Amino acid sequence: MDKSLRNALIVGILLVGGSAFYYLVIYIPLRDQAKMDFVVEKEKKLSDCLTEARRPYKEFQNSIMSRSTEDLNNDSQETKSLRLSKIKALDSIRKEGETECFKKYPQ
Repeated sequence: MDKSLRNALIVGILLVGGSAFYYLVIYIPLRDQAKMDFVVEKEKKLSDCLTEARRPYKEFQNSIMSRSTEDLNNDSQETKSLRLSKIKALDSIRKEGETECFKKYPQ
């Protein structure tokens, strides 16, 4: 085998080896990292959206929980009825908000 053919063969082998190295060691990990970053960002946006959708419900729930049981039992029937109506309305709003979040950021 003459010298120029041998050199061409060596260069060809080095090119193929370098390409395989780049693909396996550099490209695939970067591609996978980009996919993971996208998934993490999407999950964070969904989490933030769900937190915001649940906020009014949680705030009202916390305001009720901060009152003593005795205090709540002493409320008039009208107050209890209004509280229950507000809970139902906030729960409906919460569910609508969660549905919107899942539409916006599908799993």
